[in-house]
Amino acid sequence: MQKTVLHRAAALTLGLTAAACGITSDSGAGPGGAAAPATEAWIGAWGAPITGSSAGPANATVRNIVRPTIGGHRLRIRISNAMDAATPLNIAAATVALVKEGAQIVPGSTRVITFNGGSRSVWVPPSTDFVYSDGLDFPVQAQQDLAISLFLPDTTTPVGSGAAWSTSFVTADGGGDRTLEEDGASFAPIGGDQAPPETPLVCSGCSTYALTAIDVMTDEADGAVGAIGSSTFHGNNSTRDSHRRVLDQLSVRVNAEVPRGRQKGIVSAGIGGDTLHAGLGRLARDVWSQSGLKAVMVYDVNDLSSRTYQEIRDDYLILIADAHQRGVQVYCSTWPPAAQSAPAKPTQERSKLNAWLLNSHACDRVVDWDAVLRSDIAPDEYRADYFSDGIHPNDAGHTAMAQAVPVLEWFGF
Repeated sequence: MQKTVLHRAAALTLGLTAAACGITSDSGAGPGGAAAPATEAWIGAWGAPITGSSAGPANATVRNIVRPTIGGHRLRIRISNAMDAATPLNIAAATVALVKEGAQIVPGSTRVITFNGGSRSVWVPPSTDFVYSDGLDFPVQAQQDLAISLFLPDTTTPVGSGAAWSTSFVTADGGGDRTLEEDGASFAPIGGDQAPPETPLVCSGCSTYALTAIDVMTDEADGAVGAIGSSTFHGNNSTRDSHRRVLDQLSVRVNAEVPRGRQKGIVSAGIGGDTLHAGLGRLARDVWSQSGLKAVMVYDVNDLSSRTYQEIRDDYLILIADAHQRGVQVYCSTWPPAAQSAPAKPTQERSKLNAWLLNSHACDRVVDWDAVLRSDIAPDEYRADYFSDGIHPNDAGHTAMAQAVPVLEWFGF
């Protein structure tokens, strides 16, 4: 396979129907299941890996707001109870609707999500990586906001926060089943009131609950790209609710530049503070299991504070070998100045790592994001206009990263 370098520039497969409105369903095969017709398949369209950073609500409803990266004519959701080893996750009702604004939904657009071939509820056992809903006839457009509402009836609900970078909503504890509510009056942002308008780069409360992926049945795309990474893939320092993360901007370019039928869904598996070494332990759950996976992007860049170039290189080789054994391509990038987060860590370690990434041909594709982001005057620092917190790219930096990727080559193969 040709390598390209660009410089500068344990799951249960379940089902989704709506008993209301005469909507039909099928269970649909999950990853590793029976093959769909050649012209269409279940493809991963959105993701937010579970982090377990906060406990769930009690007898309340969450309204997860998501933006699929590809369109399709059917939809199914994926929920997780991976972070709790003792408490089952009880979902007593679930719906999908089109978003009007905030927690408000478009009147008449709500459809009921079912599980296990028609059940309105589902129990997800402790330590379960994920389960799928039934498949639901629900047309989805790329870059269209959807509201996935889940009623959680128990007073004790397991941890289940997903690493998103946009606002989702929840009712007060004791608020009951509000999955069909259209005006959104019962809902408030998860984590309380989000940061004020003058601090748009703060998104500390942004997360989904239990929802970790959405698949669409589609012939617009022929596969998905999973993106495992740390805070930049998570979205840090991009403007909240604006969908300006590098992955969001790449998905817009894919929709615009890659021909229909060859597009790829982009599924984020970015978690703030993650390392490449730690990321190896969640690849099976967060990446390899995604529906229609064809490639993985790797941007876990926190290891230099504690690991050597050789150790990081060896972790890359483990990931690459695992991916290639599965028939999955690996897309890598060089590490930018902010990856050198420990002052005592010599510049040479990052330089050696970047030289290996650019010249070893170990990865199937490489983009030189270090060259894109670094200062021309001080190469061990960011360009001044590409960051505002000293660690993460800002909106302009995310844009520059997205523009540097040869989209047709990476997502249209």
